Amino acid sequence: MSAPAEDGPAPSRRSEYAAQTRTAMVEAARKLFVRDGYADTTVEAIAREARVSPATVYAQAGGKQGLLRSLLLEWSLTGNVPSAPERWAQITDPRAKLAQLIRGTFDVYRTHGDVILIGRRAADSSADASEFVSMTSHLFRELLEEFVGQLRKTGDVAADLDDKRAADHLQFFLRFEQVRLLLADFRWSEEEAQGWLEATLAGAVLRDPGHTTSA
Repeated sequence: MSAPAEDGPAPSRRSEYAAQTRTAMVEAARKLFVRDGYADTTVEAIAREARVSPATVYAQAGGKQGLLRSLLLEWSLTGNVPSAPERWAQITDPRAKLAQLIRGTFDVYRTHGDVILIGRRAADSSADASEFVSMTSHLFRELLEEFVGQLRKTGDVAADLDDKRAADHLQFFLRFEQVRLLLADFRWSEEEAQGWLEATLAGAVLRDPGHTTSA
């Protein structure tokens, strides 16, 4: 019996090494951008941390700017973000849908909060970072408007709210700075913060804040 066909050619050792090298550079940049700030991190420092030459950082990663773009793109395209509307659409109970939105937002902040901070802090000295922060803010707003649109279709938006104001409420309470305030400054647990945000936003946005059914 012949061996089963492979899905594609196996990666060469050279391509595997290149991928490992790039990963090492991205991780080194992430560590140093957090510790020293984007403006004060040099390509030479990234190269030392990743154990490669500065020339490799430029050739394979586009230098410091390329590594910043890679980091920012990574967090905006995490699995939780693009597929979020599909997950919300599968939940019929509005309170459970709201809880899912909050959990997903916390997931992104938990895994990529340091990268978000890197982008915000680098925006003053990097046009790439400034542009990307603006783009991701716009993406977040679009996702919230999609969420409100789903609630509107099922008649679950509070009677005195139009869609813009409902999205305003969500954006105000779920923006990164607000969640970081609860967790880092107030030292609330994630469970406490999520529970409070769910109750607060349910009261502000939902037609029937106390309505819950099994999702």
